[in-house]
Amino acid sequence: MVKLANLDELIKNMNTHCEACISEDNLIKSVKVDTKIYEHERNNTMLEQIDRLAPFGEGNKEPVLLLENVNIKKIEKVGNKGKCHLKIHATFGDKKIVSMFR
Repeated sequence: MVKLANLDELIKNMNTHCEACISEDNLIKSVKVDTKIYEHERNNTMLEQIDRLAPFGEGNKEPVLLLENVNIKKIEKVGNKGKCHLKIHATFGDKKIVSMFR
């Protein structure tokens, strides 16, 4: 337990420690991508093949796919009072896509 009178000193010590131990590289989140999807590969057949891999869960992680040059058109908050998920409307080449993120 920290006494209120010592709070400023604790914050100063924590900041000094963090500045010495944490680099800018530590603050960048990295994501492991399973594969890159090209414009011509994204179609209903490919999506159905991915769906066949379900159910996804702890022993069978959902694949992480990279789509480059996606143009975001609109972002909405949806769910419980608009606070649970993001619904992103975008285009990938000439195809419209909608994605949900938690």
